[in-house]
Parts: sequence; structure tokens; C-alpha cells
Amino acid sequence: MGSGCSVIGDSTSTEEKKIHTQQEIVNQHIEKEIIAEKRKKILKLLLLGPGDSGKSTTLKQIRIIHDQGFSEEEKIQRKYIIYLNLIAGMVSIINGLKELSMNYQIPNSEVYLVTALNIN
Repeated sequence: MGSGCSVIGDSTSTEEKKIHTQQEIVNQHIEKEIIAEKRKKILKLLLLGPGDSGKSTTLKQIRIIHDQGFSEEEKIQRKYIIYLNLIAGMVSIINGLKELSMNYQIPNSEVYLVTALNIN
């Protein structure tokens, strides 16, 4: 009879081991989720200031440094804005040279002026 009890006891301990192993797996999974949630903590930031004080620029820099950066669509939009700003700066310089009646130092520069002034 003693050996019969030990067989039942052995099967119970095997089942308990399986249950214990499954519980450990579940516990590990839960711990991983808790750690992941802690990493995902959201930080909200309120940027106050007058127009053209650098709020958007600051936010963009934070995003570039600490996040995944910009999507491809956002990169295309930003590229367009950068080109427009560059052209606007060129036009300002050209108009300033005209107002001050300054001559261009590079020969045939007038050819490029027409192109720069006609870009919309």
C-alpha cells in the first residue's frame, strides 16, 4: 500500500510542478508587462511663449532627440518648408543688394537671379 501511495504522490507532485512552472511563466510575463508600462510613462509638457519664440522648434528637437524622429511624410513636409525658407532668404538678399545698389562679384550672376526670383 505504501508504494501505491507514493505513485499517487509522485503524479501529484508532477502536476504541481507543471502548475508551478506555468505560474512562473505567467509571473514573468506580467513582470515584463509592468516594466514595459513603466518605460511608456507619458510626460506632458506645456510650452508657453509669444509667437516666433521657438516653441515649435524646441518641441521638434525634443522629438528628434528622444523619440523615433519623423515619419517619411513629415520629412517630406519639413523638406519643402526648409526649401521655401531658403528661397525666401535668397530673395531677401537679392532685394537688399538691389536696394543698396551693390554689384555682384560673380560674373553672370543675373542669370541665377531670374531663377531665384521666379520660384514660388
